[in-house]
Amino acid sequence: MIGCDEKDLFETLEAYEDACTVGVCPFTNKDVFPSMLSPDSENLILARVTPSIHYTMGGLNINAAGEVQERIADRTVGTHRRIRRLFAAGEVTGGVHGGNRLAGNSLLEW
Repeated sequence: MIGCDEKDLFETLEAYEDACTVGVCPFTNKDVFPSMLSPDSENLILARVTPSIHYTMGGLNINAAGEVQERIADRTVGTHRRIRRLFAAGEVTGGVHGGNRLAGNSLLEW
């Protein structure tokens, strides 16, 4: 179902079980294991994870005062103007991540 060889999946689950038992992954140094998984685990859930629009940073044009700007289509100079009383804050402004990347937690969402 997930497009990998059964042997590779079995070996990956064995390595994960070992890392859970030891408390650290030798490949990634991960030391948090909320669930114990092994090749003998039953009732595993398979889910395809895809980012949603909630995790897309940026999107609004703002000025230095945080006022949302609208585009003035028929002008070549001064192509934006503020929308009165509409301010933007947080991720919609680009935030610390900028407007071109996904938030790390989108990979954990399911």
